[in-house]
Amino acid sequence: MREIKFRYTFQHNETGRIASVIKNLDDEGPYLDHPSNKWVLLGRDQYTGAKGKNNKEIYEGDCFKTSNKHGYSSNCIGEVKFIEACFAVHIHREDLIQIIKPLHQYLEQYADSTEIIGTVHEIPVLLEKTSGD
Repeated sequence: MREIKFRYTFQHNETGRIASVIKNLDDEGPYLDHPSNKWVLLGRDQYTGAKGKNNKEIYEGDCFKTSNKHGYSSNCIGEVKFIEACFAVHIHREDLIQIIKPLHQYLEQYADSTEIIGTVHEIPVLLEKTSGD
């Protein structure tokens, strides 16, 4: 059974700095979003139970660059989403063709080259450039 945990992502109101905190289901919640401070909650992303390149944990909202090894051009961005009761990879392509594949199927083929480059909260500009949404 996979460990149930969440990554909370916050942004500082004044500096724009983004910080993340990982919490297990049993842990008390993060307090950065308390009204007396200047941090705003951007996202609460669940751990998928999977790991990518360099044994790095993969969370909902993580983004990675695809490569020619993946069968996609190297300028595509993959985003981990929770869609229809499962974690999936959403490939954003410049030709506006969107590809969605279950995360476990994707990782069976490409786990060794799936390197997380950030999150949807840290790099939304990359997703906008490759998405027709």
